[in-house]
Amino acid sequence: MNAGKCSAVLSNRELFDHADGGLTTEDNMVLLCAYHHTLIHNTEWQVNIHNGLA
Repeated sequence: MNAGKCSAVLSNRELFDHADGGLTTEDNMVLLCAYHHTLIHNTEWQVNIHNGLA
């Protein structure tokens, strides 16, 4: 993660898209800064869950 590009403003992001069958639940959400939210939509960057932590 490139922490130098992170902002203090966070937004919710579904880990598994609703269009792909993901549910809009807390278990399927992660908080991302605008920079990393953009990476998810425009690159191969992804969030991985290990032992319940992103």
